[in-house]
Amino acid sequence: MHVSERFRKLRERAGLSRDTLAKELGYTVGSSIQRYETPELFKAQAFKPELVRKLRKVLVGRGDPEITDSEVIALGQIPGEELPTIPPPPNALPPQTVDASGWQRIPIFGQAVGGADGRFELNGNFIDSIFAPPSLSSVKNAYAVMIVGESMEPRYIAGETVYVHPHVPVRAGDYVVLQIKDNKTDDLHGYVKRFKSLTKDKLTVTQLNPQKSLTFPRDSVESIHRIVFSGSTMTAI
Repeated sequence: MHVSERFRKLRERAGLSRDTLAKELGYTVGSSIQRYETPELFKAQAFKPELVRKLRKVLVGRGDPEITDSEVIALGQIPGEELPTIPPPPNALPPQTVDASGWQRIPIFGQAVGGADGRFELNGNFIDSIFAPPSLSSVKNAYAVMIVGESMEPRYIAGETVYVHPHVPVRAGDYVVLQIKDNKTDDLHGYVKRFKSLTKDKLTVTQLNPQKSLTFPRDSVESIHRIVFSGSTMTAI
């Protein structure tokens, strides 16, 4: 997806008109940012750091789901390259040194292979281990999954890590990792989706991009685990 389209989607998700966003960015009229939303007018593959810094102040925390800092920073990323290093706002707290010596490491399971509806392999194969967020540091069998593809944008973006608590109840509206068994081959496939309902006959979930519902037979559902945290991979500093 072109950076202009991603920018437009973030503005709309934030509930801002072009004129309102332009004024909050310090411009006079909406036409000042129109070119950034039009691929035919904006030919670059990424926004300049100066614009991204302004957008972080205006967009982060708005919308439903709330726009994350990483989503806005990604507007300055050229496809195939690492995310740019963008200085924090002037009023940001200085970086804190974290003693991770006592933190628990949890595994990342599954290997992304692509596929329809954001499917990936999730059959217990170990990829790596990472530091768990504090809320999962003492949870037995907690694990993480790396987001692949665009089926859950804008809530989760490719490359983001989601952290899973396998023991808490799942409610309608929760984002979850599913394990679905192929009844013909017994292979397990994973999906990152939003839980809607579970009846005696079927499981219903939704995805965001494109928006649609997915259903699976109840007897093919191996597990439904709630995502409790997301973000960049937790590493020691």
